[in-house]
Amino acid sequence: MTSPRGIPLTLVAVRPSGEGTEDREFEATVVLRPTPGDLPSLAGPPSVGDRAPVLPPSLRPVGSRELPDLRGQPYLLFFWATWCAPCKSAVPEVLAMARSRGLPVLAISDEDEETVGAFLAGRTEAFFPSVAVDALRKSFIAYGVSGTPTLVLVDGPGVIRHRQVGYSSDRGLSLEGWSWSRP
Repeated sequence: MTSPRGIPLTLVAVRPSGEGTEDREFEATVVLRPTPGDLPSLAGPPSVGDRAPVLPPSLRPVGSRELPDLRGQPYLLFFWATWCAPCKSAVPEVLAMARSRGLPVLAISDEDEETVGAFLAGRTEAFFPSVAVDALRKSFIAYGVSGTPTLVLVDGPGVIRHRQVGYSSDRGLSLEGWSWSRP
């Protein structure tokens, strides 16, 4: 950045338009300033002990099954992606833990419905019965998901009781009171 600070500079921006129409050109005035010393504080993801955010109505089920009504009962959210190797590796243990505790699991991906549907159709191993897509990423934002897999355990009254980002077969789930040996 060799432009002078504190002096108005003219910036010419070009916005390409569709075929057969002219590009749109406009000018803006910018003033370069030093980076602020104090950055604003941003809220982090909800923590253990916080109230669980409400799942957005924009979630869409994949397949013929409707999304479960999770209100008033404990449940597990499993944020994942079809391309995520640790997500695939976590599935057997998460399924075993959920079965042992009688927990419904909602698996949420931010990929499109066709990609997730094709992944599920080609999968021979067991997977979660309730799968949703969140194309607008509203649940990812509400839960502060920055990596996959992210697991969030919510109790009956709607309080987050466990949160885990990432998974490795060596360490497994870090849920208190849980241990598992891969079959």
